[in-house]
Amino acid sequence: MKTTSSRALAGIQGEALARSYLESKNYRHLDSNFTRRVGELDLVMLEPAGLDGRRTIVFVEVRYRTHVSFGGAIESIDWKKQRKLVRVSSLWLQQHASSRANARIDVIAIRPLGEPSISASRHTSPESGISWRNHHLVWIKNAIESG
Repeated sequence: MKTTSSRALAGIQGEALARSYLESKNYRHLDSNFTRRVGELDLVMLEPAGLDGRRTIVFVEVRYRTHVSFGGAIESIDWKKQRKLVRVSSLWLQQHASSRANARIDVIAIRPLGEPSISASRHTSPESGISWRNHHLVWIKNAIESG
């Protein structure tokens, strides 16, 4: 019988929280756990149409931390992880969308409410974010640039 580690369960919980939050903002789920040799996408969502009528495909990297001793969620995305996210999102677009599709890579960092943030990053302050289903959620749009 295969068992699931507590780390894997936390990742599943984090992805479910992020997905439910985005769906509450009228994002539509397109894909989850898209895995290729170069990496994995946690969530692929479709943003509601903007004023120009165009929609954006949003690749979401979810970082869930149960305790600050494991390090900051946002700070854990190093340049290697960023490069993998850019590569795998390009593969997803090649297989599922037009080359002219609007797309971006966002990061959603999640921690239980009451768990302190360990540091600020260039994108956000520790006080930013929202409370969502007993968790603190920080959503950084366009967190990783593909160029």
